[in-house]
Amino acid sequence: AEYRVALDMPSLRARALLGLARLDIDGGRPQAALARLREAAATDRTDARLQADVGYQTYLLGDVPRAIDHLALAARLAPSDAQVWGLHGALLL
Repeated sequence: AEYRVALDMPSLRARALLGLARLDIDGGRPQAALARLREAAATDRTDARLQADVGYQTYLLGDVPRAIDHLALAARLAPSDAQVWGLHGALLL
């Protein structure tokens, strides 16, 4: 219920969408999760973690080229994030 309220608050919208996406993942709704993650990433294009989450979920759904694009963006946004670079590098292999 708190996520739904936060959706109407611009400063919390991206985090609310992330929380709802995690609930979708836990509930076995990966496509719905990806849609929410994409919306969250569009809401805050400077958040490397959100871009990485979109990339990872995209990878899990089988779209490796698009996943690589999101992870490359995440790596540019957070050049010191070893986890992002590791995942990005693994998908390039």
